[in-house]
Formats: sequence, structure tokens, C-alpha cells
Amino acid sequence: MILSGAIQKILAKRIKSNFLAKVIGEKEMNLIFEELRNEFISADVNFEVATEFFRNLKEEIKSERKIFMGKEEVQLEIYEKIKAKLIESLGSKSSDLNFNRKRCSKFLLVGVNGSGKTTTAGKLAYTLREKFGLKNVETVSLDGNRAAAFQQLQQLVTPINVKSYFLPEIDNLQQFEEKLKTKDVEAVIYDSGGIIPKDDQGLVHLKNL
Repeated sequence: MILSGAIQKILAKRIKSNFLAKVIGEKEMNLIFEELRNEFISADVNFEVATEFFRNLKEEIKSERKIFMGKEEVQLEIYEKIKAKLIESLGSKSSDLNFNRKRCSKFLLVGVNGSGKTTTAGKLAYTLREKFGLKNVETVSLDGNRAAAFQQLQQLVTPINVKSYFLPEIDNLQQFEEKLKTKDVEAVIYDSGGIIPKDDQGLVHLKNL
């Protein structure tokens, strides 16, 4: 789990004092979960999603009224509960990434605002290069509403020698697609703008893309 190191570090920092037996109180949980929530948000997890995630986790621990025998047991219990909830949310089964190596593969990332599409684009680019050995991978930011989206994408992929482009309009995308036919590119990752619930105009734009 990507956040495992940060989670363990925060738990170790917040739960310093050892003890023989105690129930973790409301104040202690608020301190722990506030910092953990902020860590999730900094990792591109939506604010409302992160807030709801730790609110439910806190209520679950409170309802159990478990007596912990030492700080290590608290750290392990909270870590395992976070891990279990993430697996429950994301699914326990993984599937292989399938694509055709004989032609340029195209990946379009879609989702609501703050769901981590740009970060995923960077990770996917890294995976295609390092795990699958593709030499010519390019990324494209289609997010014309969030000014920092393209800069974030550049920061993620430039260190792994992956080119990035900013195409805020559909006309730009059509021109890019035409040029793509003349290039020896093995994969292109398109990072779309975030969808806002009930935003019909945004959904129409995504459909046109």
C-alpha cells in the first residue's frame, strides 16, 4: 500500500506513551485521524472521501470499546483497519493490464474531481516503461479547468523521460491524434478533467473526447 509508510510514521508519532491497558479516547483518535486524513488528501484523495473514510473508521473503533495492551497494539490495530477498509473500498482482486503491443495503445482516465487521475497517469506511465519495457510513452493533459493539472503531470513524468502535452480544446486533440499517426509512439495516456456530479456540460465534453 502506497501510504503504508506514512500511516505507520504518523501512528508512531501520535501514540508515543506506552501503557498496560487502556481504551483509546475521542481526543486521541481525533489527533491521529486528522493527521492521517491530511496525509490521504496530500496523496490526491478527495477531501470528502478522506473525511468520510476516517469518520467511519473512528466510529467503528469507538463502538468496539477495545482495551489495548500497549502502544504497539494500537498502532497495529489502526493500521490493519485502514488497510482492510481500503481493500474493501478498492476491491481485493487485481487484474492484469492488457494492451496491444502491435499498435499505439491509448488510455483515457476519467473520474470525479480529486479522485487521483493525474497521479494515476504518472504511475501508469512509470509502469508501462519500467514493468512492460515500452520506450515511447506520452501523456496528455485534457484538463482545461484546473491550471495546475498540466504542471503536476509534467512533474510526475519528466523524471522518467515521458513527454507531456497540454490540449485543453477538442480541436487541439484532433490535431494531436493526426500527428500521432506519423509518430512511433507505443502508448498515450490521456488525463481528463474532473467530473462534477450533475454537470451535464462536463459530461457532454467528456463524451466528445
